Amino acid sequence: MTTEGGLHIRHHFIPFAACRHLSSLPGDLDDYERQAIHFCHHWLKGTAHFTFHTSGSTGTPKRIKLSRRLMAWSARNTLQYFGLQKGDSLLVNMNIAFVGGAMMLVRAMEGQLHAYVQAPSRLPLSEIPGKQFDFYAFVPMQLQSMLHEAPRLLASLKQAKGILIGGAPLSKHLEKQLLPLQARMVQTYGMTETASHVALRPLGKPLYEAMPGVHFSCDKRQCLVVHTPHLPPLVTNDRVRLHDATHFEWLGRIDNVINSGGIKIQIEQVEEATARLLEEMSIRCPFFATGIPDPLLGQKLVLVFPEKSLPKAAEEQLLQALRQRMEHYKAPKAVLYQAYIPRSPSGKILRQLLDDSPSTDPQNKADH
Repeated sequence: MTTEGGLHIRHHFIPFAACRHLSSLPGDLDDYERQAIHFCHHWLKGTAHFTFHTSGSTGTPKRIKLSRRLMAWSARNTLQYFGLQKGDSLLVNMNIAFVGGAMMLVRAMEGQLHAYVQAPSRLPLSEIPGKQFDFYAFVPMQLQSMLHEAPRLLASLKQAKGILIGGAPLSKHLEKQLLPLQARMVQTYGMTETASHVALRPLGKPLYEAMPGVHFSCDKRQCLVVHTPHLPPLVTNDRVRLHDATHFEWLGRIDNVINSGGIKIQIEQVEEATARLLEEMSIRCPFFATGIPDPLLGQKLVLVFPEKSLPKAAEEQLLQALRQRMEHYKAPKAVLYQAYIPRSPSGKILRQLLDDSPSTDPQNKADH
């Protein structure tokens, strides 16, 4: 392999110089593969701004315009943090229409790395068994799928210089399953507005650490405020425990706090406890927690599962165990079933009740 960076797409190698001039491109590429080449073309030609959409996990997706200066700064931070060098390789298996995937291409161009481009896949390593890369980025759903369906594929991760996990929160249970891999995995903290991560948390450790040039503060809600070069202070809705200007512990989204009978409940804590119990019960299915209107409590905490995913006995066992393990007033009151659990393009579960969601009334759940 030469040290000259470029794109590896199927059996083709396309040097970045060819992307810059769009010369001698293969004729058998699909639209997604061409999209990757054209993004690199615009970057290499010096385009000053790029537009992305947020995932929509916390509201209506919106357009965000990012400056080249911000994106290049973020890419160089990551290259330096993980010690990536000219000629190293990385796997691009996240959607390049979103900032997480596009930034993998930027890192490759800024560092003259070899970028192996794949369309997003639930089992990305299955298409390249045995192939090892210096750098990866995954969403939790991809790692969970590989762990459960093809664990042999994960051996190739052990030699990587760095593995980013982002796009959605990483559950404590999944993190515990990943630790034995002894790979240099980190949970990212960032958003579209910051052009990828501004803080990283090594697996097995509680605190996020700021990337170089970044520091943090809190507002009066105890939500994180991000201070970076090239951007004004960014006020988030993430509740944190700030340890100092560069370290914090993430507690959950302030907009994921429900008030049930005067008791404030952080949804992420409920979901974490539920995930642990489901694993103990050998049940694997998507779900989320949310609040629904209640005439007595104001909001009632419920768990939402896909239709026919829990037998009635398992549902009752789960609710009873949660009442025993959590403070009684913070335990879910019922289980709600709907046709499916919606996800964002990055695989993040969207806490959305569908319009045709069945009732929580047991009389209306004949299948359970």
